[in-house]
Amino acid sequence: MGNVFKKLTVATLVLTSSIGLVSGTANAAPMQFTYKWSDGPAVKTKNMTESKYEYETYVPTVDVTLPITDVSRQVTLQYSYKGKWYEEDVQMTANGVVSLGIDPLYDDGTWVRGTWDYRLVVAPMTGQPNFKNIRFKIKFSSRRLT
Repeated sequence: MGNVFKKLTVATLVLTSSIGLVSGTANAAPMQFTYKWSDGPAVKTKNMTESKYEYETYVPTVDVTLPITDVSRQVTLQYSYKGKWYEEDVQMTANGVVSLGIDPLYDDGTWVRGTWDYRLVVAPMTGQPNFKNIRFKIKFSSRRLT
């Protein structure tokens, strides 16, 4: 009976260790990644004025850099509206880098107004580390802020 118990204990330990190795770092604490604006550094609140960015194509992008460059990952830029998160842009990284676009216009073509919550989300991937979401705000206005 003692040998059977030892064999079961060893088998359980081997199985548990194998599961840990297969899952890799995906169960580890989430990793950090960085972002910046194409026209400057990362800020908690980005001011975007209609007079500064006359055309929506002039609006800066959110440039994301992951510490992992050998595996392409999906990064999503989302905004919050009435408590729900919606996709603004979704792109795959190339060499750990991706640029995501902001759409400063409502469906009717008018400039967005007010301060909006945004977040960057790196989609989970089996066998790869998870990442913490990054949150920031964008303050849209129709005049140049000083």
